[in-house]
Amino acid sequence: LRSGRGADYGTLRRQLAAKVFEHTARYDAAIADYLRGAPRGEMQSNVPTAIPSPGPLPRVLRLEWPLTQTLRYGENPLAITRALHDKIRDLQKGLPPGVRIVPFYERTRLIHGAIETVTRVLEHEILIAAIAILLILTHLRSVFVVVVTLPLSILIAFLLMRAFGISSNIMSLSGIAISIGVLVDQSIVMLENATRRLTQHFGARPIRGDTTDLCAEACRQVGRPIFFSVVIMVVSFLPVFALTGQEGKLFHPLAFTKTFALIGTAIISVTLVPALIPLLVRGRLSREEDNWIIRSVVEIYRPALRLLMDRPRTVIWMFVILLALGVYVARHLGREFMPPLDEGSILDMPVTVPRASVTEVADDLKARDAMLRVFPEVESVVGKAGRADTPTDPAPLDMIETVINLRPREHWLKRKIRLPDAINEAERLAQLLTDSGALKPITSDDERAAFLNAAALTALTRFDAAQRRDIQIRMMAHEDQLARDTARLLAAHTLAQVDAHGGWRQPWDTARRAAFLDDFATSQARRFRLYPQEIDVAALTTELLKRLATEGQLRPDLTDPLAPAPSRWDALLETARDLLGYQREAFLQSLARRMDQFRFETTRAWARDANQALFGPSMLRFEEALLFALPYEAQMRDLWAKADDEPGLSAEQLARDFSRRAFLWPKTKDDLVREMDESIRQIGWSNIWTQPIINRVDMLATGVRTQLAVKVYGRDHQQIQDVSNRVADALRAITGAVDVVADQTVGKGYVEIEIDRERAARYGVSVGDVQTVVEVALGGRPITRAVEGRERYPVRLRYARDDREDEDAIRRILVSGPGNGAPGAAMGAAGPAAGAKADGAAMAPDANAATPMVFLGDVADIRVVEGPVMIKSENGLLRSYVQLNVRDRDIVGFVEEARRAIAAKVALPEGCYLEWTGQFEHQLRAKKTLRIVFPAVLILIFLILYVTYHDFTHAALMMMAVPGALAGGVLFQWLFGYNFSVAVWVGYIACFGMATETGIIMLVYLRDAIAERGGLEKIPSLEALHEAVMAGAVHRLRPKLLTEGTAIVGLAPMLWARGVGAEVIAPMAAPVLGGLLIADEVIDIFLPVLFYQVEARRWRKLRMRR
Repeated sequence: LRSGRGADYGTLRRQLAAKVFEHTARYDAAIADYLRGAPRGEMQSNVPTAIPSPGPLPRVLRLEWPLTQTLRYGENPLAITRALHDKIRDLQKGLPPGVRIVPFYERTRLIHGAIETVTRVLEHEILIAAIAILLILTHLRSVFVVVVTLPLSILIAFLLMRAFGISSNIMSLSGIAISIGVLVDQSIVMLENATRRLTQHFGARPIRGDTTDLCAEACRQVGRPIFFSVVIMVVSFLPVFALTGQEGKLFHPLAFTKTFALIGTAIISVTLVPALIPLLVRGRLSREEDNWIIRSVVEIYRPALRLLMDRPRTVIWMFVILLALGVYVARHLGREFMPPLDEGSILDMPVTVPRASVTEVADDLKARDAMLRVFPEVESVVGKAGRADTPTDPAPLDMIETVINLRPREHWLKRKIRLPDAINEAERLAQLLTDSGALKPITSDDERAAFLNAAALTALTRFDAAQRRDIQIRMMAHEDQLARDTARLLAAHTLAQVDAHGGWRQPWDTARRAAFLDDFATSQARRFRLYPQEIDVAALTTELLKRLATEGQLRPDLTDPLAPAPSRWDALLETARDLLGYQREAFLQSLARRMDQFRFETTRAWARDANQALFGPSMLRFEEALLFALPYEAQMRDLWAKADDEPGLSAEQLARDFSRRAFLWPKTKDDLVREMDESIRQIGWSNIWTQPIINRVDMLATGVRTQLAVKVYGRDHQQIQDVSNRVADALRAITGAVDVVADQTVGKGYVEIEIDRERAARYGVSVGDVQTVVEVALGGRPITRAVEGRERYPVRLRYARDDREDEDAIRRILVSGPGNGAPGAAMGAAGPAAGAKADGAAMAPDANAATPMVFLGDVADIRVVEGPVMIKSENGLLRSYVQLNVRDRDIVGFVEEARRAIAAKVALPEGCYLEWTGQFEHQLRAKKTLRIVFPAVLILIFLILYVTYHDFTHAALMMMAVPGALAGGVLFQWLFGYNFSVAVWVGYIACFGMATETGIIMLVYLRDAIAERGGLEKIPSLEALHEAVMAGAVHRLRPKLLTEGTAIVGLAPMLWARGVGAEVIAPMAAPVLGGLLIADEVIDIFLPVLFYQVEARRWRKLRMRR
């Protein structure tokens, strides 16, 4: 122990274990020596001045699981999580028996789920695209020429992702998924043109011999349009690269991977495809009219186009109506930044009263978490209150964070009855009760509707609570059995591994093995009851092998039974995996993966069986709840006619009737959040529901923990509090506003000690002495530091809790008067009115002390006053937040309505103003960027088309696909119920590039049809021009079905995607599919008609010149 006053007691720690009482005496003497300012080495152990005891630092934190790890910016979370698991496995070996480290929150399941979702979409897209191509071409080798570009282009994209350091995630893989439809376009155009040239050369004869020159010439003919179509699609994604901020970080990987895939398909199309066509396109090729799909489309398309060819005004009006419809629908669609991503977890961030103590918060936190754990969809709950031990975390103690990890959706049971079904059943029962005379007739429709709605809600609340209890009991029984089955599976696989190595001294028969597995499963099931991890698998497997070795069951020469069993085939597979860069999976990793899969599949099968077993009791339970709710609500409204509250109906018979009309449904996440909010709602707490990742992103980006917040600026805390409360009241009245919480800027209790200088001077007490006493008594003063090896422990002097727990105790604190000028006298002589003994009992001041003492209350005014909870300032003004989330409506539309409502209802005092912040700022910033960049990109695409074809009119015709794609995308977006967001706009951007490419292909065939007839000058009449345009448009149908059909059908899996990340993928796919469908029809009808009109006008001018 080294004293700051110069007293050095280096042997004090070493004497602790040998003489506890002597250590206490010396420790007490050391503190007394410090306080009295004694010379170095003079000990005054006869004066008991303090009780030394170990204790924690003052806490502003309560965390149920105290160890956390934070990921550095830019690191790979999956790789870091794996490394942490490896380190935890090493630490686990040194823990006491029965103690284990269990992660309470990590992103592994979320990351794997997102990658699996997008990977599944990619697999479906590739398969569907290949089938579509096969159905249209009906030539297997030609199909191979086209389909081979898909995996090779994706492989090139992955190689470029590796080179540029882009990881695999939802957005990067979505960039490849959204490109699937166009990755085969270039190879299709080349193959189609080469097939047409070969058919013209060979006629009906089979294709034989060397066709390299013919195929090369056909490929060169379309090489320029193919190159520029790829350039246009790459250029069309420049707006995505121009995005900044959070939206840029989200969508830049998507733009990069889409560009990489397009680069890959361009490389394959100009290198491999021209080489494969002469080799594989041989034999007898099917003609277009031989394919029933193409023949059916031609039979519909040809007469329709012929009918509209001479009616350009009709076509233009159809186009205008389509655009007007799209504009009308777009004006009624909502706007938001991003569709909410289901993270598989919920974060509850309630706020309580500012004066709450650590003990009170800890007790309430435990109670709230226990209430949340009873929900059958919940896997684990961990709560935290206050802030971390760091100056960068300003969270007060009343700021709570509760992480609620949810089970996989496949394990959620069907326990929900929808409100319309409940209201209908309540109406049926109400009619029965009215007929029996138990319920008075209700004549008013509004009163009847309100009564039935209240009864249904009351019944559903009771029903949900009963369902939770029933399912919890069922689930606990299932988890007990699952734990035994998991332990048995581990032992079975471990014994099988020993079998593979031939490691037994004597082989076990079936009965002995079964008895051993049953005994092991029963004894070790508890270790798999809660949160089994890979480290538990490793530990238990090692213990099992040690047990077998100790019992003499294993051969002495069996060195490593967990090593891969020797097998020539396995060795070849491992060699191939090493060459491909795959990491070899150890036995324990494989066993942990199998056990996770076993638990997942077993629980999913149990959930299916439990849903069937739960249906009948659930119907009866709801009828019982409804038979309680109807009399209860009727009595509240004076509608109950009976003396008792017995309805006189049979719940069993009602349940049998109701089960024929109703269904049970799984809860949605929003339903679960609402149910949780109702179950843990209590006085003094305000709940805020969000998700862990988006919460951290929002707090870093906007400083608030909710989707939206209103900043209230002012010059006075009370003024800000009043305005914040009025703003919160106005927001609660707006549809969609939930979790509305106004920050409590005032309300925290402060002990205010105002020194009276006149009274202090009368007693001869200086202001410095009083301040020193207050510091020591209430806050504590560090006086020295204990040293033990490399560890340092501060020693702090502070009064006992009983001597400072309220105002009266603080008033009785003694302050030293004049007459003692020794260093530290004010701190040493001061003390509680009764002093203190070593056992904590009251004791009078030392009689030998010459220092006069006065009460602190005699020289200062002491009172508890309310003050600011936390002083927040911005731009030189005090600031507070009114935080809220938005549910079931778009955020931007909500903000616009909320601004109008606040302006009408809240009068702002002088010097006070409001400012909005939240996620909508990202959407507005992205919208502002796209408004500038997108028109510039359209102009750039137009210039590229003009440079390519040297025809202003033709370039303008190709651009006509863009408004058609916009209208179609809007209609599909409205049909599927998606709001405008950055994800949706990225879908539109992708659609514009695809639609422009489609227009280019159509114009290429129309121009080629005229060129094959010698050009416009050689066409003898308008009828001949008419037929030429018709022939070019019809001839384009097969490549159109291959390109657009493949794109549309291939992108469909994105629209019906399910799983983690589907909320982001589907909104991007909707405008692409809708835009391609409508733009395709615009191009098929509108473009040939306008092209014919333009060329007919040019033909007339040529005739006039002649």
